[in-house]
Amino acid sequence: MNELTTLLRREVWEHRSIVTAPLVFAGIYILVVLLAVAGAITIHVNDYGVDLKDMARSLDSANAGAVMQIGLASLAVTFNGLMLFVTLFYLLDSLYADRKDKSILFWKSLPVSDMQIVTSKLVTGAVVIPAVTMVVWFFTSIAGYLIGGTTIALSGSTAILAAGPGAILDTTLLFIYGFIVQSLWYMPLFGWLLLVSAWSR
Repeated sequence: MNELTTLLRREVWEHRSIVTAPLVFAGIYILVVLLAVAGAITIHVNDYGVDLKDMARSLDSANAGAVMQIGLASLAVTFNGLMLFVTLFYLLDSLYADRKDKSILFWKSLPVSDMQIVTSKLVTGAVVIPAVTMVVWFFTSIAGYLIGGTTIALSGSTAILAAGPGAILDTTLLFIYGFIVQSLWYMPLFGWLLLVSAWSR
């Protein structure tokens, strides 16, 4: 178990995009939220500008949670697409990069089997990358909720601020379930991508 933990840490250390890609996207999202609440940009739906403050004032507490869940689910879908993109390139590069930079020779000198190395790469693609994405999404959702909800509350409506915690919890549970099912569903594809990475000259 200690060997696998070390190998997983090595994968995250050598493939920084596992962490940096969702963090960069989270930073862009928070910047957009800040610009939207400041009135610097306008959100358009079907070519019509949407005033978030006016829309939030018209919501009651029952509808606010549903609106929050739709927004959080949309953000989760975007993060999921980014995660799949990162996973695809990680798995295609993982075994190929070990041979290209000769680091495989170093790992061959350690008491670590080939099975453990391949398992660590599969676990990274199926578990670690989704977990990192999930954590970044969770804190991004909280940040967006606090920024947007507080701004809307100051304008006269506290419905979004009150409905936020429940909506975040419900969407988080759904997101975790989706990640588990998706990882299991894509496991044959992950194995094939690792095979391609090992086979590529």
